[in-house]
Amino acid sequence: MKLRIEAACGQLGLFSYIENRLQMMTVSDVGLLINLKKTDLYQKVQAGRIPYMLIDGTIRFEPMAIASWLKSQVVVSGTCYMQEERRAA
Repeated sequence: MKLRIEAACGQLGLFSYIENRLQMMTVSDVGLLINLKKTDLYQKVQAGRIPYMLIDGTIRFEPMAIASWLKSQVVVSGTCYMQEERRAA
């Protein structure tokens, strides 16, 4: 599953927000940010499909790794991308 993020619609600020976090993120933190249920995140962890760390047996996410992972999941819609190109022209 790829995340659908439309660049011209102002949602790319999420990456900066995550990258600027100073603390490790919990399953709840990541789930809230990307609108994914905890159970779905646990499945991604178990399948090795999302970067994570185990700290004393507790799953934690490093913000830069999550931002990078999210960027790798982006599919920019043609309509929104074209709107962004028109603004630059």
